[in-house]
Amino acid sequence: MRKIPKIKFTEVLLVILSSLVYSLGLHIFINPANLYPAGFIGISKLLANIIKDIVGLELNFMIMYFAFQILLTVLVFKYLGRKFAVLTVIQYSLVSILGILIPNYQIVDDMILQVLFGGILGGLGSILALKAGASGGGTDFIAIYLQKKNPVLPIWDYIMYLNWTVLLISGILYGWEIALYSMVYQLVATLLINNMDIRQKLSGLYIITDQSDDVTEVLFKSFHRGITKLWGEGAYTKSPKVLLFMVVNTFEVNQVISLVRSVDEKAFINVTKSEQVYGNFKRQKIE
Repeated sequence: MRKIPKIKFTEVLLVILSSLVYSLGLHIFINPANLYPAGFIGISKLLANIIKDIVGLELNFMIMYFAFQILLTVLVFKYLGRKFAVLTVIQYSLVSILGILIPNYQIVDDMILQVLFGGILGGLGSILALKAGASGGGTDFIAIYLQKKNPVLPIWDYIMYLNWTVLLISGILYGWEIALYSMVYQLVATLLINNMDIRQKLSGLYIITDQSDDVTEVLFKSFHRGITKLWGEGAYTKSPKVLLFMVVNTFEVNQVISLVRSVDEKAFINVTKSEQVYGNFKRQKIE
Protein backbone atom coordinates (compact mmCIF):
# COMPACT_ATOMS: atom_id res chain seq x y z
CA MET A 1 0.00 0.00 0.00
CA ARG A 2 1.34 3.41 -0.95
CA LYS A 3 2.26 5.75 1.89
CA ILE A 4 0.53 9.10 2.28
CA PRO A 5 2.96 11.95 1.45
CA LYS A 6 3.74 14.23 4.37
CA ILE A 7 0.94 16.74 4.97
CA LYS A 8 2.07 20.23 5.97
CA PHE A 9 0.45 22.27 8.72
CA THR A 10 -0.18 25.13 6.27
CA GLU A 11 -2.09 22.73 3.98
CA VAL A 12 -4.36 21.63 6.82
CA LEU A 13 -4.84 25.27 7.82
CA LEU A 14 -5.87 26.18 4.27
CA VAL A 15 -8.34 23.27 4.20
CA ILE A 16 -9.90 24.43 7.49
CA LEU A 17 -10.11 28.01 6.20
CA SER A 18 -11.60 26.72 2.95
CA SER A 19 -14.33 24.85 4.82
CA LEU A 20 -15.12 27.87 6.99
CA VAL A 21 -15.32 30.33 4.07
CA TYR A 22 -17.48 27.99 1.99
CA SER A 23 -19.79 27.27 4.95
CA LEU A 24 -20.22 30.98 5.73
CA GLY A 25 -21.22 31.62 2.13
CA LEU A 26 -23.65 28.72 2.31
CA HIS A 27 -25.35 29.79 5.55
CA ILE A 28 -25.28 33.56 5.18
CA PHE A 29 -26.15 33.92 1.50
CA ILE A 30 -27.09 30.66 -0.26
CA ASN A 31 -29.45 28.92 2.17
CA PRO A 32 -31.35 32.10 3.16
CA ALA A 33 -31.93 32.74 -0.57
CA ASN A 34 -32.91 29.06 -1.06
CA LEU A 35 -30.37 28.73 -3.90
CA TYR A 36 -28.95 25.44 -5.16
CA PRO A 37 -25.15 25.08 -4.94
CA ALA A 38 -23.22 23.19 -7.60
CA GLY A 39 -22.11 19.61 -7.15
CA PHE A 40 -23.16 17.16 -4.48
CA ILE A 41 -24.56 19.79 -2.10
CA GLY A 42 -26.98 20.98 -4.77
CA ILE A 43 -27.97 17.39 -5.63
CA SER A 44 -28.47 16.57 -1.94
CA LYS A 45 -30.58 19.68 -1.38
CA LEU A 46 -32.81 18.89 -4.37
CA LEU A 47 -33.26 15.25 -3.26
CA ALA A 48 -34.08 16.35 0.29
CA ASN A 49 -36.77 18.70 -1.06
CA ILE A 50 -38.24 15.97 -3.29
CA ILE A 51 -38.31 13.42 -0.42
CA LYS A 52 -40.02 15.95 1.83
CA ASP A 53 -42.69 16.66 -0.80
CA ILE A 54 -43.34 13.01 -1.65
CA VAL A 55 -43.23 11.24 1.72
CA GLY A 56 -43.26 14.16 4.15
CA LEU A 57 -39.89 13.18 5.63
CA GLU A 58 -37.65 16.15 6.35
CA LEU A 59 -33.95 15.31 6.05
CA ASN A 60 -30.90 17.47 6.65
CA PHE A 61 -29.37 17.68 3.19
CA MET A 62 -25.88 18.17 4.67
CA ILE A 63 -26.08 14.68 6.19
CA MET A 64 -27.10 13.33 2.77
CA TYR A 65 -24.21 15.27 1.23
CA PHE A 66 -21.71 13.68 3.65
CA ALA A 67 -23.10 10.18 3.00
CA PHE A 68 -22.77 10.64 -0.77
CA GLN A 69 -19.22 11.92 -0.36
CA ILE A 70 -18.17 8.94 1.77
CA LEU A 71 -19.69 6.47 -0.68
CA LEU A 72 -17.95 8.08 -3.65
CA THR A 73 -14.64 8.30 -1.78
CA VAL A 74 -14.72 4.55 -1.11
CA LEU A 75 -15.53 3.80 -4.76
CA VAL A 76 -12.75 5.90 -6.34
CA PHE A 77 -10.12 6.02 -3.57
CA LYS A 78 -7.59 3.83 -5.38
CA TYR A 79 -7.59 6.25 -8.33
CA LEU A 80 -6.79 9.30 -6.19
CA GLY A 81 -3.53 10.67 -4.88
CA ARG A 82 -3.36 9.70 -1.20
CA LYS A 83 -2.52 13.15 0.11
CA PHE A 84 -5.17 14.75 -2.11
CA ALA A 85 -7.77 12.24 -0.88
CA VAL A 86 -6.99 12.76 2.83
CA LEU A 87 -7.07 16.55 2.59
CA THR A 88 -10.29 16.42 0.57
CA VAL A 89 -11.97 14.13 3.13
CA ILE A 90 -11.02 16.65 5.84
CA GLN A 91 -12.47 19.47 3.75
CA TYR A 92 -15.87 17.98 3.01
CA SER A 93 -16.14 16.52 6.54
CA LEU A 94 -15.67 19.98 8.03
CA VAL A 95 -18.17 21.47 5.55
CA SER A 96 -20.67 18.78 6.59
CA ILE A 97 -20.13 19.38 10.33
CA LEU A 98 -20.31 23.16 9.98
CA GLY A 99 -23.38 22.72 7.78
CA ILE A 100 -25.14 20.99 10.66
CA LEU A 101 -23.86 23.22 13.47
CA ILE A 102 -24.01 26.70 11.89
CA PRO A 103 -27.52 28.17 11.69
CA ASN A 104 -28.63 30.14 8.65
CA TYR A 105 -28.31 33.87 9.23
CA GLN A 106 -29.54 36.34 6.62
CA ILE A 107 -27.67 39.66 6.64
CA VAL A 108 -29.11 41.10 3.41
CA ASP A 109 -32.52 40.80 1.80
CA ASP A 110 -31.35 41.58 -1.73
CA MET A 111 -31.29 38.51 -3.99
CA ILE A 112 -28.60 39.96 -6.29
CA LEU A 113 -26.26 40.57 -3.36
CA GLN A 114 -26.94 37.08 -2.03
CA VAL A 115 -26.16 35.56 -5.41
CA LEU A 116 -22.96 37.57 -5.95
CA PHE A 117 -21.44 37.23 -2.48
CA GLY A 118 -22.57 33.63 -2.17
CA GLY A 119 -20.72 32.92 -5.42
CA ILE A 120 -17.65 34.84 -4.28
CA LEU A 121 -17.38 33.02 -0.95
CA GLY A 122 -18.14 29.68 -2.60
CA GLY A 123 -15.44 30.29 -5.20
CA LEU A 124 -12.91 31.46 -2.59
CA GLY A 125 -13.62 28.39 -0.47
CA SER A 126 -12.88 26.14 -3.44
CA ILE A 127 -9.73 28.09 -4.36
CA LEU A 128 -8.33 27.78 -0.83
CA ALA A 129 -8.89 24.01 -0.99
CA LEU A 130 -7.11 23.85 -4.35
CA LYS A 131 -4.19 25.88 -2.95
CA ALA A 132 -3.87 23.24 -0.23
CA GLY A 133 -3.76 20.45 -2.80
CA ALA A 134 -7.31 19.34 -1.99
CA SER A 135 -10.81 19.87 -3.35
CA GLY A 136 -14.45 19.69 -2.29
CA GLY A 137 -14.68 16.06 -3.42
CA GLY A 138 -17.83 14.96 -5.20
CA THR A 139 -17.63 16.02 -8.83
CA ASP A 140 -13.85 16.50 -8.53
CA PHE A 141 -13.54 12.82 -7.63
CA ILE A 142 -15.71 11.86 -10.60
CA ALA A 143 -13.62 14.03 -12.92
CA ILE A 144 -10.31 12.53 -11.76
CA TYR A 145 -11.64 8.98 -12.09
CA LEU A 146 -13.03 9.50 -15.61
CA GLN A 147 -9.95 11.40 -16.82
CA LYS A 148 -7.76 8.48 -15.72
CA LYS A 149 -9.99 6.18 -17.78
CA ASN A 150 -10.09 8.55 -20.77
CA PRO A 151 -7.63 11.50 -20.61
CA VAL A 152 -9.16 13.32 -23.60
CA LEU A 153 -12.73 13.17 -22.27
CA PRO A 154 -14.10 16.74 -21.74
CA ILE A 155 -15.28 15.74 -18.28
CA TRP A 156 -15.78 19.27 -16.92
CA ASP A 157 -18.30 19.88 -19.68
CA TYR A 158 -20.24 16.86 -18.44
CA ILE A 159 -20.00 18.06 -14.83
CA MET A 160 -21.46 21.38 -15.96
CA TYR A 161 -24.27 19.51 -17.72
CA LEU A 162 -24.95 17.61 -14.49
CA ASN A 163 -25.30 20.87 -12.56
CA TRP A 164 -27.60 22.25 -15.26
CA THR A 165 -29.74 19.10 -15.01
CA VAL A 166 -30.14 19.65 -11.26
CA LEU A 167 -31.23 23.24 -11.90
CA LEU A 168 -33.56 22.16 -14.71
CA ILE A 169 -35.31 19.69 -12.40
CA SER A 170 -35.52 22.25 -9.61
CA GLY A 171 -36.96 24.80 -12.06
CA ILE A 172 -39.64 22.37 -13.22
CA LEU A 173 -40.58 21.33 -9.68
CA TYR A 174 -40.16 24.53 -7.69
CA GLY A 175 -40.16 27.45 -10.11
CA TRP A 176 -37.68 29.02 -12.47
CA GLU A 177 -36.72 32.13 -10.53
CA ILE A 178 -34.66 30.27 -7.91
CA ALA A 179 -33.21 27.96 -10.56
CA LEU A 180 -32.05 30.89 -12.69
CA TYR A 181 -30.61 32.77 -9.72
CA SER A 182 -28.80 29.54 -8.76
CA MET A 183 -27.32 29.39 -12.24
CA VAL A 184 -25.94 32.91 -11.86
CA TYR A 185 -24.54 32.04 -8.42
CA GLN A 186 -22.81 28.94 -9.83
CA LEU A 187 -21.47 31.00 -12.74
CA VAL A 188 -19.90 33.56 -10.40
CA ALA A 189 -18.22 30.83 -8.34
CA THR A 190 -17.02 28.96 -11.47
CA LEU A 191 -15.55 32.09 -13.10
CA LEU A 192 -13.63 32.87 -9.93
CA ILE A 193 -12.28 29.32 -9.70
CA ASN A 194 -11.33 29.14 -13.39
CA ASN A 195 -9.44 32.46 -13.21
CA MET A 196 -7.45 31.53 -10.10
CA ASP A 197 -7.03 27.75 -10.33
CA ILE A 198 -3.79 26.96 -12.16
CA ARG A 199 -3.85 23.16 -11.68
CA GLN A 200 -5.17 22.50 -15.18
CA LYS A 201 -3.45 25.40 -16.97
CA LEU A 202 -0.37 24.96 -19.15
CA SER A 203 2.41 27.34 -20.14
CA GLY A 204 5.04 27.25 -22.86
CA LEU A 205 8.56 28.51 -22.16
CA TYR A 206 11.00 29.77 -24.78
CA ILE A 207 14.49 29.94 -23.27
CA ILE A 208 17.42 31.50 -25.16
CA THR A 209 20.72 30.68 -23.50
CA ASP A 210 24.42 30.29 -24.19
CA GLN A 211 24.58 27.38 -21.73
CA SER A 212 21.95 25.06 -23.16
CA ASP A 213 23.56 21.80 -22.04
CA ASP A 214 23.88 22.91 -18.40
CA VAL A 215 20.33 24.35 -18.39
CA THR A 216 18.75 21.18 -19.82
CA GLU A 217 20.70 19.04 -17.36
CA VAL A 218 19.42 20.95 -14.32
CA LEU A 219 15.86 20.96 -15.68
CA PHE A 220 15.88 17.22 -16.36
CA LYS A 221 16.89 16.60 -12.74
CA SER A 222 13.76 18.37 -11.47
CA PHE A 223 11.17 17.82 -14.21
CA HIS A 224 10.07 14.88 -16.31
CA ARG A 225 9.44 17.14 -19.28
CA GLY A 226 10.54 17.06 -22.87
CA ILE A 227 12.74 19.91 -24.08
CA THR A 228 13.29 20.78 -27.74
CA LYS A 229 16.47 22.52 -28.90
CA LEU A 230 16.47 24.96 -31.83
CA TRP A 231 19.69 26.54 -33.12
CA GLY A 232 19.87 30.15 -34.22
CA GLU A 233 21.95 33.28 -34.26
CA GLY A 234 21.72 36.59 -32.44
CA ALA A 235 20.79 39.19 -35.08
CA TYR A 236 22.88 41.92 -33.48
CA THR A 237 25.80 39.99 -31.95
CA LYS A 238 25.99 37.37 -34.76
CA SER A 239 26.80 34.86 -32.02
CA PRO A 240 25.24 31.34 -32.01
CA LYS A 241 22.22 30.89 -29.76
CA VAL A 242 20.17 27.91 -28.63
CA LEU A 243 16.43 28.16 -28.11
CA LEU A 244 14.95 25.67 -25.65
CA PHE A 245 11.22 25.06 -25.76
CA MET A 246 9.17 23.19 -23.17
CA VAL A 247 5.60 23.00 -21.88
CA VAL A 248 4.87 22.74 -18.15
CA ASN A 249 1.98 23.08 -15.76
CA THR A 250 1.54 26.78 -15.00
CA PHE A 251 2.30 26.25 -11.31
CA GLU A 252 5.75 24.92 -12.34
CA VAL A 253 6.76 28.07 -14.28
CA ASN A 254 8.42 29.95 -11.40
CA GLN A 255 10.47 26.89 -10.46
CA VAL A 256 11.67 26.47 -14.06
CA ILE A 257 12.66 30.14 -14.28
CA SER A 258 14.53 29.91 -10.97
CA LEU A 259 16.47 26.84 -12.12
CA VAL A 260 17.35 28.37 -15.49
CA ARG A 261 18.60 31.61 -13.92
CA SER A 262 20.63 29.66 -11.36
CA VAL A 263 22.67 28.38 -14.31
CA ASP A 264 22.50 31.34 -16.69
CA GLU A 265 21.54 34.70 -15.19
CA LYS A 266 21.50 36.27 -18.66
CA ALA A 267 19.09 33.73 -20.16
CA PHE A 268 16.15 35.25 -22.06
CA ILE A 269 12.87 33.56 -21.07
CA ASN A 270 9.50 34.08 -22.69
CA VAL A 271 6.43 32.54 -20.99
CA THR A 272 3.29 31.98 -23.05
CA LYS A 273 -0.14 30.53 -22.37
CA SER A 274 -0.80 27.11 -23.92
CA GLU A 275 -4.46 26.51 -24.68
CA GLN A 276 -4.16 22.87 -25.75
CA VAL A 277 -1.34 20.36 -25.96
CA TYR A 278 -1.47 17.18 -28.04
CA GLY A 279 1.10 14.44 -28.01
CA ASN A 280 3.36 13.02 -25.32
CA PHE A 281 2.61 15.33 -22.39
CA LYS A 282 1.57 14.22 -18.92
CA ARG A 283 0.23 16.57 -16.30
CA GLN A 284 1.92 16.44 -12.92
CA LYS A 285 0.28 13.78 -10.79
CA ILE A 286 -1.73 14.97 -7.80
CA GLU A 287 -0.20 13.49 -4.63
